[in-house]
Amino acid sequence: MISLDNQIDNYEAMLMQNPDDLVSLMLYGEANFRRGKKLAAISAYQKIIKIESNNIKARNALGRIYLSQKMIDEAYNELLTVLDMESNNIEARFLLTQTQKLFSPLSEEISLRLNNLSTFSPALKEIRYFLNQLLNEKEEAEKQITEYQTNLNNNPDDVFLEFDIQMCLKRKSDIEEIISFVKQTEEQELEKIRQEEEERLRKEEEERLRQEEEERLRKEEEERLRKEEEERLRKEEEERLRKEEERLRKEEEKRLNEDTLQKLGELFVPNLQDFASNKMVAEVLLVNIDGLIVKRSTPHSFESDKFGYLVSDGVSMVKTWKSMEFWVSEYLQGLIFIKMIAKDLLLIVNGGSGSNFGALKIVIDRNEKELIKTLRESEFSYLLADN
Repeated sequence: MISLDNQIDNYEAMLMQNPDDLVSLMLYGEANFRRGKKLAAISAYQKIIKIESNNIKARNALGRIYLSQKMIDEAYNELLTVLDMESNNIEARFLLTQTQKLFSPLSEEISLRLNNLSTFSPALKEIRYFLNQLLNEKEEAEKQITEYQTNLNNNPDDVFLEFDIQMCLKRKSDIEEIISFVKQTEEQELEKIRQEEEERLRKEEEERLRQEEEERLRKEEEERLRKEEEERLRKEEEERLRKEEERLRKEEEKRLNEDTLQKLGELFVPNLQDFASNKMVAEVLLVNIDGLIVKRSTPHSFESDKFGYLVSDGVSMVKTWKSMEFWVSEYLQGLIFIKMIAKDLLLIVNGGSGSNFGALKIVIDRNEKELIKTLRESEFSYLLADN
């Protein structure tokens, strides 16, 4: 068997060729640790972490060395970092347990990290996989001890072999301690699984009883619903009659409103005809706040979709922005002018082709005064209360 010193020499030669090879660095660190060269081992593991910060195996190895050297804060930092990445890492949990047994004063930061640790609950498959690895490592350590002992019998004065045997015995003892922890964890997990199974069966029984009770209640509910159905139908009929009465009432209100709009529209016939007689005006309309036409100067005029959209947008703008005096937009070769002249009553002027705003505004202002005068002298003068 190659001695630890020869192994270290071989790994150093490999690292001379490829200094950043993670496998060689890990083997080099492990060999140095087993040889008792802990500073060299720490350096190798730290280099691995510098290259690959989430290397859990290297961080656990550092935690193990720091623990052996009673470097408590350093051990906590490495092990807690591992558990931040992999909360159920069994080796890190074992080493953390060993670290906590030292009862060393803890910094505020470490105490906080310990309090925030997730519950340790590794899967049974992971536990047994790790346990199998440990048993293989123990078997390997025992083989090394046997071979070293044979070599030492042949070379009783070889102090290096004696040292290697002591290191292997220490390694075997450490492995056995971890095995004991893992077996205990396995027993705890099996007990947890047993309890979970008992809980599952208990919940199944509860569910069965619940369903029986639910069926009993369902039948009672069916009977209750049957009795309530007549009441529901009665109320439904009452509601239908109420809605029908409401519909008839609204229709009557609409009819009365239409009569009012028609009467109001007839009031402005002379004004609108005079207004629309100007060559700069194509058409004049009066509409209420809901967009219903009160009166138009041309009873059967054609209006395009674009005209309708423009009027709708303009009415919406004037309704929304109370401070807006009027609204103007281009339409074909002319203009559209919209203004609220009384409460809920808007004046819409479709300027003729080639009309310009300045001249059109003069015509509008003059005729608007006549419209307001007619309204003021009528029974609808109350519409001017806010103007």
